[in-house]
Amino acid sequence: MSLGSPVFSSDPSLKENYDIISEAINAILNKRMSNYSFQQIYHSVFNLCQRKCSAPLFDHLLGILSAQVVNIRDRLLSCNEETFLQNLNSEWNAFSGSVLGISRVLLYLNNNYTRNGQTIQQMGENLFSTFVLKNQNISEVLIQCVRKSLSSDTVSRMALREISIKLCKHYRDTLYEPYIEDPLITVLKEEYRVKMNEMLNKMDTNQYLIWALDVIERTKLDVSALVGEETCQRVEQNLGLLLIKENTEKLLYSLSGGGTEMIRDMDIKSLGRLVMALEKVNETEACLSMLITTARKMGAELLNEKDHEFPVVAVEKVLTLREKLQGLVENLSGIPKGDKSPVVQAITEIVNDNSDFAEKLAYYYDAKIKSRPPRETLEKIAADTFSLFRLLRSKETFEHIFKLLLATRLINSKPDYSFTDEFFLIEKLRNECGDSVVNHLEIMMNDGKVREEINKGFLSYACKKRELPLDFNVLVITSGVWPEYTNLSIDLPLSMQSCIQLFRAYYLPHYNARKLLFHKNLGTVFFTLNHGKKYELAAPTAFVNTILCFQNREKEERLTLQQICCATKLVESDVLPQLESLCSMGLITVELINGSPVYIFNQSFTNHKTKLRIRATSGSKAIEDHTEERTHHESLESSHSSKLQAVLVQIMKKNKFIEHSELCNRVFEFLQGKGFVPSMTDIKKSLETLMSKGFISRGSRPDTYVYES
Repeated sequence: MSLGSPVFSSDPSLKENYDIISEAINAILNKRMSNYSFQQIYHSVFNLCQRKCSAPLFDHLLGILSAQVVNIRDRLLSCNEETFLQNLNSEWNAFSGSVLGISRVLLYLNNNYTRNGQTIQQMGENLFSTFVLKNQNISEVLIQCVRKSLSSDTVSRMALREISIKLCKHYRDTLYEPYIEDPLITVLKEEYRVKMNEMLNKMDTNQYLIWALDVIERTKLDVSALVGEETCQRVEQNLGLLLIKENTEKLLYSLSGGGTEMIRDMDIKSLGRLVMALEKVNETEACLSMLITTARKMGAELLNEKDHEFPVVAVEKVLTLREKLQGLVENLSGIPKGDKSPVVQAITEIVNDNSDFAEKLAYYYDAKIKSRPPRETLEKIAADTFSLFRLLRSKETFEHIFKLLLATRLINSKPDYSFTDEFFLIEKLRNECGDSVVNHLEIMMNDGKVREEINKGFLSYACKKRELPLDFNVLVITSGVWPEYTNLSIDLPLSMQSCIQLFRAYYLPHYNARKLLFHKNLGTVFFTLNHGKKYELAAPTAFVNTILCFQNREKEERLTLQQICCATKLVESDVLPQLESLCSMGLITVELINGSPVYIFNQSFTNHKTKLRIRATSGSKAIEDHTEERTHHESLESSHSSKLQAVLVQIMKKNKFIEHSELCNRVFEFLQGKGFVPSMTDIKKSLETLMSKGFISRGSRPDTYVYES
């Protein structure tokens, strides 16, 4: 290739230098040895540059290289597609090698001068890119070869890898992505979309995930070997979007063995794989939502089972579910911990979705503490109880029922009852709710603590008087602090009345400012039954006259309902439930004579226990002797009153100040659908009770109320 130029031909010395340089360039391009030494070539370049001929030298070099790349372009356009990649790679390597060789022999020019800011190598790369790589026809052939590259022969794959590495290094955004990455990713997505649909139709979720994740990993390795590691991340991302993200809903809910089934089956391994796959495609939120929704449904199903009415069973099911869920998710990647954990969120919804759960939790706690557990177990019970208590959005119901049950435990406790556990748990409640909630509870506890002291003093007093006809034990409770109880109108036996009068005579002189009112429906009366063997019967005080009706009767003597009512001075509606309880215990039997019931003491009565407790009944159905039964002595009316007071406190606590009409509207709205619609009289009575207890007070206007914190 000649390099004639008028600039150099006018001066013989310049022309000689130029001819030497021209011969060296042609030798490099034609891959032969030059006739001149490096020193001669270097000296010629130096002379031309010193004579300010560097620009013409660059221009003529540009012409030579331009002609060279045009020839390369034409050769590539004429070759077939099967050998295109090898030819492109070899032409590029050869041209780059030639340009490198030229830059070395023209060392002085390359090191000290540039053309438009470009070195010789940069100029050569730019020419090759412009005339060859960016040629539309060549780029189309290159794209077609890339699309077929996954099934190409080894030589073509090796050529493509070298081409890809160079394109990625020098032309990442302009050439590599549109010519290599995009076509390759497109063909991969087309191929695996078809396979994806096939696999979804014949695999369950876990099998599909194993297949999809394996496809992504294998394809990454194939692509890395084919075009280098730079494209692996985009391949992983795009295949993840296709195989995982597009099928998120199916994988979580609808596909066989999906996320919901994994949670129900507590399949830790499969769920871990699902969570990991979804995390990679930024679908962690969808996974968390599924976890919460599924766990919430599981909790609702557990609490709707037929044995959910027993508080211990219900709460233990929730605790067990929580423990299983925590074990399921604790090692999963991307799952929040602490209060933001999906388990905490799910259990929160479960306990608040169930309208009776706060009440169940209080009864659970009551049943557990009555079993007198060791301290270590007690601490776990407290931890379990209050961990669920914290999740309740409305805590007033629990606090109210807690107080009722504490009162029942204290009333039914024996004189030597230990209060250590009760104080321990009240302190736990203080930490959760503050002093305002536990102040009344502490007064109740103190009433219970002084019980033994009062009864010892009374017993000493009675012994001196020698007038105590029965064993008599009293618990003095502070009015206005303890729950309200309905007092029964019942004529007690004379022996019991004597005990009451004797206690008044002892107690009142010691506490001049106090009044005593005996709650006959709260006490327990004990009988000794000598029938084959000796039994101790414990029954509510209200039963005393009914039981005594059957004392010292003839062996076959039968009593009608009317006779029992006359003897006890009670109405039928009060007597019948008591008779049902005695029948359910087996102490008496009932027969029909002329269509009317008659009652007789059961001469065949026997029981493997020697200490028996007779339970009150609700309506016509006896309450079973079950460790989880609710042993309320309040009537239904009292229960409604307690619930109404709890609602009033909750509303007042939230609003601080409210008008009477607005308060009534809020109460009706809250209790709508709860099976209890209070009357205005009910609300008025409850408000008066709360004012007497100091929870609320009247505002500056008569029709307003203020919450007293």
